Amino acid sequence: MGTIKITAKRQATIPAEVCDELGIQPGDSVSLTPIIINDQRVWVMAPKTSAKVDWSWIGQAKVNETKSHDIEDIRASIGARLGADKS
Repeated sequence: MGTIKITAKRQATIPAEVCDELGIQPGDSVSLTPIIINDQRVWVMAPKTSAKVDWSWIGQAKVNETKSHDIEDIRASIGARLGADKS
């Protein structure tokens, strides 16, 4: 069992083994939730999860080099599609 000492500024240092087990890194937030166990209020600490976005795919989209990106070709393609939809 670890011990946490509170400073005069109400700051605390969480023992390294607790951080490792919870997966807490410097700068992370933790949530504290009160629960009742045997008629005693106990606080449960857990990592506060946030939606971490995986941006690793950026720039990896495959470019379709078989089609023209010229504005006139795009307009013609749209016009052809609209004409086909009217039939």
